[in-house]
Amino acid sequence: MDQSAPSPGSSTGLEENTAAFLAVLLTWVGALVFYLVEKKSPFVRFYALQELALSLGMVALAALSITASFIAAALRSPFIGFGTSSLCSLIYLVAWIALLVNAYQGKVWELPLLGAWCRRQAGLP
Repeated sequence: MDQSAPSPGSSTGLEENTAAFLAVLLTWVGALVFYLVEKKSPFVRFYALQELALSLGMVALAALSITASFIAAALRSPFIGFGTSSLCSLIYLVAWIALLVNAYQGKVWELPLLGAWCRRQAGLP
């Protein structure tokens, strides 16, 4: 969803787009800090939650990749494990860059599957 974010200001003292960008850039640690510290801006909390959700999703994809690697070893096919790992990494990288760009531009952009939930939790209309 490409909509301009509301601008009540950030309680961190940063501009909203800068705070949201940093929450995504600093991965799950930064996202957790910004989510806990930010009290004023639903926009910043939204992007912090999306980064947390993306990071947790990556952990799940990594577990899938490890399982595929074990199956690949049993089948003596290195390409299954390597392919799964590469695909998981590519999905994360593309989603992470999309979050960075949209946060910095001040646009509300939802991750597929998780974005609507993050929007509701952050209190973003």
